[in-house]
Amino acid sequence: MEQADLDAMKEKVLEREGEMVATEDNLYDMSSPVAVDMFHKKALNVLVKSTNKLLPLFGVSKAYETLTEDMKTLPTDFVRILSMFSSAISDAIAADTIEPDMAFLLEDVTDDTGLIQVAGKIGAVSGERAFKAFLKAPRKEPAAEEATDASVPEMAEGMDMSEGMDSEELFMGRV
Repeated sequence: MEQADLDAMKEKVLEREGEMVATEDNLYDMSSPVAVDMFHKKALNVLVKSTNKLLPLFGVSKAYETLTEDMKTLPTDFVRILSMFSSAISDAIAADTIEPDMAFLLEDVTDDTGLIQVAGKIGAVSGERAFKAFLKAPRKEPAAEEATDASVPEMAEGMDMSEGMDSEELFMGRV
């Protein structure tokens, strides 16, 4: 393969990666908490302070910067971090490592009180030895049998699942 072909392929891969990052950013923007009025910088920075306590447990050494203004929605990169925390906390709860009351949903945050509550939960789990151990433990991938959906009946060999079904029925069968 010639260098020009390799360069063209590399360019396409980088372009596709950029598109995927933009799509992912849009999804995080859509899931960002929206304030009823405004999130005030004092409450925002309480959350930033708690976030900075938990970041090292995720291998991030650089602290998140203090926010300097009130805002209606959170910055995308901050939502990414909080989503990562929420997911890890949910996983730890599912593994009976921490108490269920530590869970939080970003979409439930609509005011400064919500920010402070999330900050409290993040601060609490950042000091939990069991949570720290959970994060350090190797991840177990589900076995192939566990990963399949038991609610989907097996098809007989040669059976066409779309036979006799319209597209709406097929879609509803997947939901």
